[in-house]
Amino acid sequence: MVRKIQNSFIIFSTILFYVNSIRIPEGVSEYPTAPIWPNYLADPFAFQSNGMYYMIGTAPYSADDNFTFPALVSSDSTTWKYASHILHITKQAGQPDAYWAPEIAEKDNIYYLFYSAGFDDKQHRIRVATSTSPLGPYEDDDAIELTDVSKLSFAIDPHPFRDQQGGQWYLFYSQDFLDTDDGYRVGTGIVVDRLLDNMTRLAGNKTVVLRAKHDWQLFEANRSIYGHIYDWYTLEGAAVWQQEPNVYVCFYSGSNWKTPTYGVDY
Repeated sequence: MVRKIQNSFIIFSTILFYVNSIRIPEGVSEYPTAPIWPNYLADPFAFQSNGMYYMIGTAPYSADDNFTFPALVSSDSTTWKYASHILHITKQAGQPDAYWAPEIAEKDNIYYLFYSAGFDDKQHRIRVATSTSPLGPYEDDDAIELTDVSKLSFAIDPHPFRDQQGGQWYLFYSQDFLDTDDGYRVGTGIVVDRLLDNMTRLAGNKTVVLRAKHDWQLFEANRSIYGHIYDWYTLEGAAVWQQEPNVYVCFYSGSNWKTPTYGVDY
């Protein structure tokens, strides 16, 4: 979900990427006193490739209005410089106008850009585009849709994860639930499915990872959505850390990004 962030959120998300391997993450010894990027950058995601660090996120379109997802580059993960906007979009009638929460996975020297595309905050579907460079450009016109909006009307925050045992790739993402089975709250929760066909297809056998059960996870009371009024709860922004071969930790954000109750849990 798109959300305004402060310096600490950028640092935290940077740390979260490196937990995709089995090791203890290093703590932050000194927090910066100024933003590493002065412009708007929500949903930040950082990764390392060939000795360089890259950070991407949700932001307004580029100056020429044809690209989104700005990328920052660093050689030391401390000092960052703007490189380019990496996803090329051909604006046409009926095309999505909102692009959120990009993440990149590298496999066999191909870079896979996962993101959601929708209309404002509705009808989001997950797409994946490819490039031979981490900076792209990636083409939205050539992207493959991993979720079908006619069957799943809202899917956001894709997070690709590679299991160190066996190398299987998975995709965690958030979707909406309207049932209250087993004490769960109506709202947005997190699921996972296997990635197949070189990261371009979901297996179609998703598993529920997390759903809201706590008061602090309230997104909005009396929310009008799907033709009804609900107290709506939200879990989003999954990031998974494989602590040991058979121990996995799923970080996530809960509640409403516009309110003081918005927080990170695991």
